[in-house]
Amino acid sequence: MLPVDLPDTVRDALLAPLVDHACHGVRRDELTRSRFELLLNEGGSPAPPGTTHFDTPLGAAVRRWCAPVLGLDPHAPPPVYLSRRAELGAAEVNRLLLRAAGVSAFLVDTGPEGADLLTAGEMGRDGGAAADEVVRIEQIEQDVAELASGGGTVLDYLAGLGDELTARAARAVALKTAPAGRCDLDLDPGRPSRGAVLAAANRRLADP
Repeated sequence: MLPVDLPDTVRDALLAPLVDHACHGVRRDELTRSRFELLLNEGGSPAPPGTTHFDTPLGAAVRRWCAPVLGLDPHAPPPVYLSRRAELGAAEVNRLLLRAAGVSAFLVDTGPEGADLLTAGEMGRDGGAAADEVVRIEQIEQDVAELASGGGTVLDYLAGLGDELTARAARAVALKTAPAGRCDLDLDPGRPSRGAVLAAANRRLADP
C-alpha cells in the first residue's frame, strides 16, 4: 500500500514488479556511525564539521522510509535509527530492507566485490527475489593483469583475459564497463588495431 494518493498511472507503475538493473551488493558487516555516514555520500567523504550526511536528501530519505521498516517512527533521529540497526543485526536489517523494497529481480554489479558485500545469490535470498550477476569488465581485467604481471607474457595476458571474460559471461546476465571512472570520456570509440592492443597490453603489464 502506497502512503500517499497518486494518479492511477503513477500508482500502477510503482506497484508493478520492479527490477533493480544496476545495484551493488549491500554491506553484511555492522557499521559505526562514521562508516554509515560515508555510505550516505556518493563521494565517500565525511560531512563538514558541525554537519551530518543524515541531513542530506538521501539521509532524510533513509530516516523517512527505512526507519518504519525497522519498526521506528518516520524521521527517527540518527542515533535512534543506528541503535535499532545494531539491535537487529546486519543480517536481519538487510533482509527487512531488501524485501520491503519490492524488487522482483536484482541485477548485481559485482565490480566492487569484497567479503563485506553480499553476493548476487545472497541479495536474491535476502530480498526474496531473483538475482543475476552483472560482470564489470574492468574488474576481470584487473584480476587477470595481476596474475600476468607475475611473469606471464602479453599474449598470455590477452588469452587469459578472453578466457576469463568468456567464463564469467557464461553465468552472467550482462557485462558492464565504466571507463569514465578511470580515464574520463575522452575515448576513441573505434576498434583498435592489434598492434595498438599489444602496445597497450605491454604498458599495462610493465606498470600495473
